[in-house]
Amino acid sequence: MNARKYSLIIVVLPALLGTAHVYAKSAKKLVDEGNALYAARKLDEAQSKYDEALRKKPDSAQVKYNKANTAFRQDDFARAIELYKQAASASKDTALTAKAKYNLGNSFFKQSLDMQTTEPDKAIEDIGRGIAQWRDVVDMNPEHKAAARNIEVGRLVIKKLKEQIEKQKQQQQKQQQKQEQMKKQLEQLQKEQKDLADQTDKNNKAQQQGKQSPQEAQKKNQQLADKQSELKDKTAQAMQQMQQSEDAQPPQQMQEAASELQKATNEQKKAAEQLAESKGADAKDSQDKASRQIEKAIEKLSQDGQQDKDKDKDKQQQDQQQQQDQQDQQDQQQPPEKQQPPDDKADKQAAAIQAKAAEILDKEQKDRKKRQIMIKARRKVEKDW
Repeated sequence: MNARKYSLIIVVLPALLGTAHVYAKSAKKLVDEGNALYAARKLDEAQSKYDEALRKKPDSAQVKYNKANTAFRQDDFARAIELYKQAASASKDTALTAKAKYNLGNSFFKQSLDMQTTEPDKAIEDIGRGIAQWRDVVDMNPEHKAAARNIEVGRLVIKKLKEQIEKQKQQQQKQQQKQEQMKKQLEQLQKEQKDLADQTDKNNKAQQQGKQSPQEAQKKNQQLADKQSELKDKTAQAMQQMQQSEDAQPPQQMQEAASELQKATNEQKKAAEQLAESKGADAKDSQDKASRQIEKAIEKLSQDGQQDKDKDKDKQQQDQQQQQDQQDQQDQQQPPEKQQPPDDKADKQAAAIQAKAAEILDKEQKDRKKRQIMIKARRKVEKDW
């Protein structure tokens, strides 16, 4: 599942609250300045103004809410989560509490995006926390369409992630079985290579001790050369099996093991040629090198796959950075957001939720209808019989 396709479904409500008369004049001015900087996307400077305002009004839920929006826009979701919690807890205004909780749910969802590929279990936990916040919002305001839609989308994402986890488990089991099979195959190849090296060594000693005629020695060397060529072909076949994968590319362990086998086949080819030329000592040296390369391939298959996990994580981070760059470009093309009542903006955003989300929900409904039709059809057939 391309989990990141859900990243644009949830949109934060960054509209800033106007400063209320309860502020001291200096705090009000600081918040106004912060709001202007926020609208101009000067987020670090806006945050500094809000920090100054909080020093004068440390219990202000509204300033904490504005500061949380700034953290959200900076993709610092952990800090945004903490600030939204503080704003919701400190607020005595139900409307502000609902807005803080709505954005808190969005923050949990956005935070989950970093984990949906590499740590789907933790991503599910974060999405569940987000859903809990959106439920609170709906309890406060049953007409909050965006929160209701987010709950449904969040559930679907959790469903997809659970399917992804199950699929990954099956793939890992299948891959583990393949690696175990390949290890046994390589262990057999290594045994055959060692046996062949022993035969070469014995033949070399027999020649040195004069126990074979030149014709007998040449015949024996050719037999060993033929066996070595056959073993090279078997090793090359094992290498090809490792390079075959249902995924876009084989796991890292398989790739590295295949690389070692390539070196082994090179030594085996050299040994076969040397035996054909009756260069027994050189052939024995090449056979020993081939055996060591097969041993290295076995060791690669015994690794725990941490390199694959790190590689997947690096790829995800690259994808995330690319997506963030694209989003930043889109943001730069849009005018600064006007300060407007967050509820009005929520209604507009709810009406403009990404087509992908609608497509997911529609597909789920169609699949549900198809299942109902199939169930009815089966019942009808049973009745006719």
